[in-house]
Amino acid sequence: MTGPGPSFQDMTEPFVGAGGPAEIVGTWVGRDGQSRLTKESQDALLFLKDRVLAPKRLQNLLRVVDGVLNAPRQPASFYRNLWSTHSRCIFSDADPAQTRIARLLTGIKHIDQESQRFESAGRISLVFLAHDIEVVKDQDMILAPGQTRQNLAVLSIAQQLRVDCNEIKNKWRRGRNYIKLLERCGPAALLELGTGVNWYWEKALTKEDVDVFVEFFEAKLPHLSSRVKDLNEAAGNMFVDGMLAYGWTLESLFGTDSRLPPRDVDDRNLYSAAAAEAKFEERSMSPDQAYRRLRDELDQDHSPHFNLATFNSTYMEPIVARLMTENLAKNLVDPRAYPAVARIEQRCLRILADLYHMPRHAAAEVVGVSTVGSSEAIMLAVLALRERWAGNSTAWPGDDRTGKVRPNIIITSAAHVCWAKAGRYFGVDVISVPCSDGRFVLDPARAVDLVDEGTIGTTYTGEYEDVAEVNRLLIERGLDVPIHVDAASGGFVAPFLEPELEWDFRLQQVVSINVSGHKYGLVYPGVGWALWRSAAHLPRDLVFRLSYLGRTQESYTLNFSRGSSHVLAQYYQFVRLGRAGYRRVLEDIGRVAARLAGHLRSLGFLVLSRAPGCGGGVPIVAFRLDRTWAPRFDEYALSAELEKRGWLVPAYAMADGAQHVTLLRVVCRVDFTPQLCDRFADELRAALAHLLAVVPGRHTIDVDGT
Repeated sequence: MTGPGPSFQDMTEPFVGAGGPAEIVGTWVGRDGQSRLTKESQDALLFLKDRVLAPKRLQNLLRVVDGVLNAPRQPASFYRNLWSTHSRCIFSDADPAQTRIARLLTGIKHIDQESQRFESAGRISLVFLAHDIEVVKDQDMILAPGQTRQNLAVLSIAQQLRVDCNEIKNKWRRGRNYIKLLERCGPAALLELGTGVNWYWEKALTKEDVDVFVEFFEAKLPHLSSRVKDLNEAAGNMFVDGMLAYGWTLESLFGTDSRLPPRDVDDRNLYSAAAAEAKFEERSMSPDQAYRRLRDELDQDHSPHFNLATFNSTYMEPIVARLMTENLAKNLVDPRAYPAVARIEQRCLRILADLYHMPRHAAAEVVGVSTVGSSEAIMLAVLALRERWAGNSTAWPGDDRTGKVRPNIIITSAAHVCWAKAGRYFGVDVISVPCSDGRFVLDPARAVDLVDEGTIGTTYTGEYEDVAEVNRLLIERGLDVPIHVDAASGGFVAPFLEPELEWDFRLQQVVSINVSGHKYGLVYPGVGWALWRSAAHLPRDLVFRLSYLGRTQESYTLNFSRGSSHVLAQYYQFVRLGRAGYRRVLEDIGRVAARLAGHLRSLGFLVLSRAPGCGGGVPIVAFRLDRTWAPRFDEYALSAELEKRGWLVPAYAMADGAQHVTLLRVVCRVDFTPQLCDRFADELRAALAHLLAVVPGRHTIDVDGT
């Protein structure tokens, strides 16, 4: 990548006068505002700016380079002695692990005013950063930086504190507060990012950033190798993680001999009782305090990238977040004020109408709406089916006690819970067709056999059920029963990977389709879409004409005011990716699904899914334990053990007709990379080994993966 790159002034401008102390910039800008780049740092700037155009990315990279260049050049013995001196502050028998960890994780509250106290810790931290650079180079970007050393560090700490290793590992993994702590700790420590945490997961440096970083040291600083040798010797001989350096620094900071500067921000109400009791605070607080309160609490959540249970998209390109933020204030239902937003929504609907082969005579005036998700879209579809049925029937309203026919809808027992909700909310009986052992989708013949005069429609989960066969059977038997296709997940998979598969408006009886943009439409939650074959299938009684915002408009949604950001993000993906891009992304996800299935089979699991790369369908991988393990532990125990390790993988019993089958399920998404897949397989192997160890028995597993 070539280009002029930003100037040094452009790079430092966001940091000078931004409210933080001048020391934050460290060797870049002194208190007088003048540049104090060393010769090596100036060379780094010239090298990087020709390869990195984005100012923020260049700032991050130069921080790393500048920090390493100015790290103290001490022999390995210096760092070993340093560790020995301060280890007693970390491993105190009188200090319970819970208190020690809690103090470390909440220490960030004090950093804003006291960052200069952390300069020495920042220098020491660069030992471990340099070590991780070498790990990246040695492993050729395959293993997470510091992965092995992190495990050893956690084990060492657990032994010293006499606690379960998982207790410490889970708190550090789940909270991740120490990364935020490091980012505020002073000049040289602003990017101590490799230690114990995958660079890519934290989004601090991209893979491209790391490549440029390594390229710089290889091309410009061959003399670094002797220093790195000393650093590696120090790190290799001690089970030390970068956060431990901050552990002893915090001990010193909060000890009786610390001389802290006066605080210029009052933190007394930051974690008050009112917050815990969910009451209004009596006093206001600064924006930064409010942000920190929420951030600290939200850090208790699992990482979305390790949540393998959800279909929801957990990654979009950073530029999309900017687009969404810029348009947060635009109300989607106000076309007079925001005509461009209204046009883009209609454009999305026309794109989907084309994708789903809406008849040409109807395509000019697409009948459809954006929703907050597929659940709302399904509610609207059920209402439309019910009203259309009621218009052709004199039997309803009524109930079984009067002998009158009630409307019903036929679904598979594995359908989403929103169908049961729609039935209860709108007075429609839900008839579910049970699954069977070996068949976890709807049987078309059994479904059509259940059709009667009250049937308003039938639905499919979008997981490649045989919609065409149901359509054929309905026509063959002369049953004019409409089909609604619930394509929440499959609606953005089948058109790109199996375009010849007929499931959409190409089929005569399909009158409506819903799809989730926030699943394989690759948009953050939540946005969904509902489309009807023509206006004839959306009763006019359900469409409201209103003049609420100064212009007469039609409305057919359960909600009124809605943000426009997710619709805009959907259109961004449409124009950014196109058909070729969606196909490429889904093929990549399918290959990862196949990769995971291979790992699972090698571990002895039974893989039941038929996903891309595993046989056809949406890219999920469902699997179960070999029954020889059943007396020892089940899928629920394995799911719980994985959660302890930071991974959310649901275990659940199949729907009616196959309740005896218990599954684990992994949803493969765009951020579930081959590297993350392999890491999950390693964690799964370790979880199995742990369960097999604590529950004695004859069955064993090859925990070494050989």
